[in-house]
Amino acid sequence: MCEGETKMNKLTQTHDAQIFSAMVEILVSSGLGEKGTEDYGLRRQDKRYDQTRYEELASVMNEKGYYNRAVKPLNCNALK
Repeated sequence: MCEGETKMNKLTQTHDAQIFSAMVEILVSSGLGEKGTEDYGLRRQDKRYDQTRYEELASVMNEKGYYNRAVKPLNCNALK
C-alpha cells in the first residue's frame, strides 16, 4: 500500500468514526429524553414501537451539518 492510500484510508476511518459517534450521541440523547438536551424529534408518542428509521436519523444529522464522504447529504444507505 502506498503512502497516499494509507492517508486516504485514515481519513475514511476518521470520517466513519465521526459519523458513528454523532449517530450514537443523537440516538442516546433522544432515547433518554433528558431535560436540557436537544429534542431531535425521534421519539414520538404516536409510534407503536420505539424504533428509529435510518431515514429519520439521516435527516437529523443533515440538519446538524453532517455529510457523507462525497460531501453530500447523508441518506439511509450511508448510515448502514
